[in-house]
Amino acid sequence: MAGVTNTVDEDGYSWSLLKIQKDTGDSADVLECNAKLAVALGVLDECFNPVKDRRTGIDMLHQAVYSLGSEFKRLSYEGFYTMVLEKDTEIISVALLRFHGNKLVEMPFAGTLPHYRRQGMMGRLVKA
Repeated sequence: MAGVTNTVDEDGYSWSLLKIQKDTGDSADVLECNAKLAVALGVLDECFNPVKDRRTGIDMLHQAVYSLGSEFKRLSYEGFYTMVLEKDTEIISVALLRFHGNKLVEMPFAGTLPHYRRQGMMGRLVKA
């Protein structure tokens, strides 16, 4: 399901589950996915104060959005996915997800652009 755009309704809303992609030959899809991740990080940066590890100063939102690993377990975010809600190709809501089996999902960070808040966007994303 990662990288596939799914339509929510006829109002122009869609969602995608994203994970950083290495160049696999289809560079247009890789570029689109990685560009969406960069925009998603911008949305989260707008919604949250900087979230940095107190020992290393590493930006944990960046680590999670790009699903980066580390030799330190507390800094390893390899299992994270980024879920985005789009309205007519504009990313308006973002949630970071980590799956624990097929019955439990952790959502440590989720945010919506200020212009779209209090309109049920996160509800649409969670329902999707």
